[in-house]
Amino acid sequence: MRSEIAEIAMLSEQIAATRHVGRSNRLTARRHRLLDAIDAGPDRLILLRTLLDHPQQEVRMAAAWRCVWGQILLEDAERVVPRLVV
Repeated sequence: MRSEIAEIAMLSEQIAATRHVGRSNRLTARRHRLLDAIDAGPDRLILLRTLLDHPQQEVRMAAAWRCVWGQILLEDAERVVPRLVV
């Protein structure tokens, strides 16, 4: 699962740097599939917390969005979001 975190970080970086809408959409869809795989796993709460504390802002935002969407770890997500809006 650690490789998924690294891949999510890499994809988030690529999404932020991509200007082409189609490529950005493909990368975003790939990141969502990875987050779906994390959600389906037994260690999902641990991994989502790890993503919420990730040094990359884009990764934290994706994790916070996933938490709010899934109605899990809401307190952790609420802690992260205000720091992202700066």
